[in-house]
Amino acid sequence: MKNIVIGYDGSESADRALERIPTLVDNGTQVHVVAAIHRLAGKGGMGHDPIEKELHDVDLKHAKARLADAGIQAHLSEGYGDPATVITALAAEVDADLIVIGNQHKSLIERLLLGSVSSGVTHHARCDVLVVR
Repeated sequence: MKNIVIGYDGSESADRALERIPTLVDNGTQVHVVAAIHRLAGKGGMGHDPIEKELHDVDLKHAKARLADAGIQAHLSEGYGDPATVITALAAEVDADLIVIGNQHKSLIERLLLGSVSSGVTHHARCDVLVVR
């Protein structure tokens, strides 16, 4: 594999997905860790919650450190908007061979109201997707 993208939000399921990365890489594999920051509509147009951005910055640094402990150098990326769209867009941009994401076990009502990132990614990705439970 040349490129692997992992969607990371600091959750337990994202941590489990992160733990799988060392078993998937070989020499020359590029690992891209992406966090999605929701867009907020406001008076001045589209913006984002600075607290959410700060939390995602911490999450990305945590993911990079954990991968570095496993001998993997990761590229970090932030995207703004729907997480599934952000993850699949980065995967298309880097011509990913695989996307790795966690599954948060949402209830039916939560999936209907909020959507499921893993479902959105699997429906829109142009490459293989590994959903880690």
